[in-house]
Amino acid sequence: MEYKKSFYFLRHGQTDSNVSGVYSDDANPPLNSRGKEQSTEVKNLIKTLDIATVCHSPLSRVIETMELCSDHLECERVEVSHLRECSLSVWMNMVKARSEKDVKAFVKQVIDGLSHSLTFPGPVLIIAHGGVHWAICQHLEISKDHEWYLKNCGLVEFLPEPNNSWSAKIIE
Repeated sequence: MEYKKSFYFLRHGQTDSNVSGVYSDDANPPLNSRGKEQSTEVKNLIKTLDIATVCHSPLSRVIETMELCSDHLECERVEVSHLRECSLSVWMNMVKARSEKDVKAFVKQVIDGLSHSLTFPGPVLIIAHGGVHWAICQHLEISKDHEWYLKNCGLVEFLPEPNNSWSAKIIE
């Protein structure tokens, strides 16, 4: 990745699909009431950060999350299509730790989106999806002490290390 600077990542708030575990490639579910609460609650953490740019997925649950948690920020907001969630088949291959062609293509898509996002003034807050978080962790070879599964409205700081590696820490 060309731009080696720290950034923040926020997973969108909860949807009914997150609760039921029923997913569809065509679905673009909105936040449920709990997701709206989570998005408003995480605003308190975001207020402590010095965010210069917000980059986000084009899907509605992310846009809703962004509007609720960052309305206080006076910064540019950039929609990045490469930060959209993967398909259900890619997700199933990811959780089964299969290194399929479609998983590799999704990781490349996400890294292209991440690289584009990090061209903007930082610190950058990326608001996207659980699969995007997974792909970033895979690509940056985040150590096993950082759980790849991120709860709804989980906030993570990704930091470049001096030895050309990366670390990630959940902000609570």
